[in-house]
Amino acid sequence: DLEITEEALSKSMVDLNEISNGMEVKKAVATLIVFFRKVVGSPKMTYTNIPLLVGHNVAFDVAFLTEMFRFAGKDLSEFVATNNGVVNFVDTLQLSRRAWPKAESTKLRDCCDRASIHLIDAHGAMNDTLATFQLFKHLSARLEGGAKSTSLADQETQTKSQHRNFFNI
Repeated sequence: DLEITEEALSKSMVDLNEISNGMEVKKAVATLIVFFRKVVGSPKMTYTNIPLLVGHNVAFDVAFLTEMFRFAGKDLSEFVATNNGVVNFVDTLQLSRRAWPKAESTKLRDCCDRASIHLIDAHGAMNDTLATFQLFKHLSARLEGGAKSTSLADQETQTKSQHRNFFNI
């Protein structure tokens, strides 16, 4: 079972009073299932078309989603990418730490600044989601070795060094 501590709740900015009604949680889970199936574009999910969860510092979010699905009598692992039943996810925070190992901060805003991604009103759910998506695309391109970063920090690094602009995981 998921143990939710006061510290985790305060950091997640979740107000459990808003979702304390079981019907609201079940409705949210049903909506997510419809979304996951729509993304797949087929009633049958296969390895090549199953959704992969992506987020910034996403471990808590995945645990929270897992618990919501369990509460609704569903198994999140049936709808998203897994490895032996464990939900897979990509954490842009961890990728950012690899991309900018000397950075003092890995907050979403700071990572977006380094990647020249404009983040308006940080901590707004949709704004953070869109910024995280852009950050994921930026970091993915760096992994593939094809990104020419426009961030000031990376421009300075490129000027000082002739190394390829990507990082290893």
